[in-house]
Amino acid sequence: MGDVTFTRPSLARSKVEATVSYGQWLPGYMDYSALQAGAFMAPGDNLGIRLDYRNNMFGAMEIIDENGNSNGTTKPSEQRILAGVSLRIADNFVFDVNGKFLSCALTGKASALAGDLGFSYLKDALTLGFKVSDIGSKYSFGGSSYSLPMRVQAGGSFRLDP
Repeated sequence: MGDVTFTRPSLARSKVEATVSYGQWLPGYMDYSALQAGAFMAPGDNLGIRLDYRNNMFGAMEIIDENGNSNGTTKPSEQRILAGVSLRIADNFVFDVNGKFLSCALTGKASALAGDLGFSYLKDALTLGFKVSDIGSKYSFGGSSYSLPMRVQAGGSFRLDP
């Protein structure tokens, strides 16, 4: 499964980009589908603005209690609404910050607020990046709170233009 992503202002081929995707995984068995939509705008050479929405929808699942008894079914879903900014802070350095509203429906509903921080180094065809994702509040289901799984990512790319 993928994600809706956009390039930073320095790499964008246009000042405005938009995308929509829909996919299914194991239809008829798990009945999982994902809807994603997003837009990116670069109002200047040093600034980029990103908005996107993602909805993961799962098929009906049986609810089993702690004694192994069936308590009906549920159709879990997850939603994310994200707003982000990319800012060139020097010739070769870009700073990214995203704010997210996360919603999860299992047998009840819960929501959380989170953010991402990222830095990128861009030099000619080379891009190196570092990102910390899902820094934020906890989900609360039925009186119990659960921390978001924070992620640390690093990566790089080398662009070849044939």
